[in-house]
Amino acid sequence: MAENSVFDRGKKSNSNSSNISEKLYPTIQAAMVVDIILDSNHQYYSSVEDIGKIQYKALTSNAGAEGFSGWCKPLNLSFKQFPLWNEIVVLIKTSNSRAGETQNASSYSYLPIANAVHSNINYNPVPMAGGDTSEIANEAENQGSNFTGNQSKKDTQQQDFSWGQYFKDKGRDISRIKPFEGDAVWESRWGTSIRMGSTIKDVDIKQGPKGVGTKTTWSTEGDSGDPILIIRNGTSDNISSDELYVESVDNEKTSIWLTSTQLINITLASKRFGTYGINQDRANGWPSDYQPKLTPSYNGRQAIINSGRIILNAGDDSIFLSSKTSVGIMSEGSIHIDSKKPVVIEGEAIHIGLGARQPALLGQTTVDFLRELVIYLQTLDIATPVGVGLCGPGGASNFSTLLQKLEDLKCTKVKVE
Repeated sequence: MAENSVFDRGKKSNSNSSNISEKLYPTIQAAMVVDIILDSNHQYYSSVEDIGKIQYKALTSNAGAEGFSGWCKPLNLSFKQFPLWNEIVVLIKTSNSRAGETQNASSYSYLPIANAVHSNINYNPVPMAGGDTSEIANEAENQGSNFTGNQSKKDTQQQDFSWGQYFKDKGRDISRIKPFEGDAVWESRWGTSIRMGSTIKDVDIKQGPKGVGTKTTWSTEGDSGDPILIIRNGTSDNISSDELYVESVDNEKTSIWLTSTQLINITLASKRFGTYGINQDRANGWPSDYQPKLTPSYNGRQAIINSGRIILNAGDDSIFLSSKTSVGIMSEGSIHIDSKKPVVIEGEAIHIGLGARQPALLGQTTVDFLRELVIYLQTLDIATPVGVGLCGPGGASNFSTLLQKLEDLKCTKVKVE
């Protein structure tokens, strides 16, 4: 692994800031990340309070400054976005000083990474880290307070430096989410995003040069301002990163859509709604008294989970599927229900098959009826060529065999009411 810090990673600063003026240690300062504590394996880890703590080298353009250094923690402990080596963070002076630490280190906390360096979601390092302190300070002074290292992402990728102990970049740009007016959007390094947005109607949003990434996919119904929440994990690999991206339920690898009034045009894996009387291919099919609105015609509030595979697991108690109107289960393959204990189905009527018209027989009642019938025939005297007998020669043994087979007619698992 290449050494890329301005001094050895993990080396604690020995600087004493007690006599250094406020001019050299401003209230807000940009700094480069030299090291970060993410687990107990780090040599300077002492407790869980150290998680997220960074070692930094300040990027300052003040005359005579050599770029002070130290350790500091995240400013916000509730929400954390940890930086990589060589990325830029914003230091803010706070009053969280602790015994045993230098004043300049303990008096700063940091805000999340400054993605504006290369406007890249995946990583934003500063490849000037190979130089010493004076080199950074001189470069910063020459370029002013807006110094950000290399001026292009291509130059950054050509540098021989590391982002961390095991971080690997995606190898391709990740599409940025297009924000609409009033939206709150959070994006991670890996193509994961949360959008707290709304319906946007009756607005002429101009198309981009490639005609993508400009309009919402959920605003055909409802009123402007109706809320929508979209949680997305990964986008289809054939999505271009050249344009800002607008979520589309069929293009996400996994997504959750929480709607209020929007129409979501999701492509269903199975469209077998024959039991509802929709696209039914049986002339004698059961006439359902309810037909659900299929996508994209439904614009009521709904929760949509879309992925390649979905698992609902209740490790302690139960899973309940409760619906006011109907519960539908469709599959292009098979449907399996396995249980260690009884499977109970209750309903006003139970139809097995689209053309179900015949009533099911009650097993025990049917067997009892047949038993009585066989016994009656067994004792019935009828005239034969040789005289009065039991249904002819050998009748008694035949009826005894039938009586023994009656119990085999009953199923040992399925019970009907």
